[in-house]
Amino acid sequence: MSQNDDANKLKAEYCHKLAERASNRIQARRTVEWQVAVGIWSAFGAGAGFVLTSSSWKPGCLMAVLGSVLAVIVLVIFRFVWLGYMRRVTDQDQKRSVRWEGEIIKLLDLPEDPSSSDPAQFVWWGLHRAQWMQLVVALLFVLLFVGALWSK
Repeated sequence: MSQNDDANKLKAEYCHKLAERASNRIQARRTVEWQVAVGIWSAFGAGAGFVLTSSSWKPGCLMAVLGSVLAVIVLVIFRFVWLGYMRRVTDQDQKRSVRWEGEIIKLLDLPEDPSSSDPAQFVWWGLHRAQWMQLVVALLFVLLFVGALWSK
């Protein structure tokens, strides 16, 4: 093996490690993202359950309005702050991973895969498809909670 081959092998190993680290950050972040979503769903589901099963407590009009406003605020923060942040940092790590994988592809003289280079291809109106599902489920739980408040 020549010195150039050794250098390329070492460079490929480092690129692989960097791509793997970026991918691991994405997976860890997705786990936290889903845990936050499940927490929000659980909170609104439990709130709706409490409101509907409580026989001694009935929310007045002011309490229903405040609960509805709070639910909308939580939903807006979840959408525009949390999910927006998660999309941006995940896209950064995905671009890093694709970059390092691209370096390995160049070193091995393999054809590039153009479809894997742009994380925006999976985005629809500012969120990834899985994030839209999280948001829709959160919206359904918010509607359940608000409906429970107003039905009592």
